Amino acid sequence: MKMYKAIDYFFPNWNALFSEEVEIGLGIDALKMLIDSQEKSWDAINKKLDDAIKNDEFLNGLDDELKGSYFTQIYEYELMMLSKLKMAQRHFSCLSIFSFFEGRLKALYTKIENEHNLNPILNNRPGISDYWGYLTKQYKIDKNEIEPLYTPIKQQQFVRNCIAHNDSYFSKKDINEIFLMNGLRTITVGEFYQLEIYSSDYLLNLLDKMSTFFNKLLRAIDDRYKEIKIENGL
Repeated sequence: MKMYKAIDYFFPNWNALFSEEVEIGLGIDALKMLIDSQEKSWDAINKKLDDAIKNDEFLNGLDDELKGSYFTQIYEYELMMLSKLKMAQRHFSCLSIFSFFEGRLKALYTKIENEHNLNPILNNRPGISDYWGYLTKQYKIDKNEIEPLYTPIKQQQFVRNCIAHNDSYFSKKDINEIFLMNGLRTITVGEFYQLEIYSSDYLLNLLDKMSTFFNKLLRAIDDRYKEIKIENGL
């Protein structure tokens, strides 16, 4: 199994950040390994079915007119079911990735707030934007290098919301909310559109973006921690 290394570990001035380094690194690596394992399983299942079709002597012995009818009755439903299952699994992975991302931002927010007693987030159901706003406006990290890494991830949150709330469908009025990446495309379905994660590359690239983001964010948080200690004469 392929091994990953999501975080470039460093020794922070704020010791509490080291546990977050470990959690983030393990989380991203585990998600990548899970996706990789699932895709290999699908490849094996598809190959097994392809071999069954190729070696079906009864199917191969039919004339062309009857082949289509036999194939539809015996194999087409199974092929459609496997396609649906693969789509559902990739959707679940996408939801898990964003749940992980938001969870680690929340953990960082909680550590900072407990340490410094700044203005807590008042939103009863805070999300990614709230945690980012806290880091940049309350904790005041230097966001110059990090915001360009945050924005592409935030843009993909529409994909997550679309999957979670509308089974990956969206209307024409939301077309400008879509920022396509490799492995992600849109399909026209009547008056609506549907997002399709046609390759696991989308999920793995998304995790790579999060890895790069967290590598920079952890250092920015640590730099700000050191600044605050100096400002307070500690």
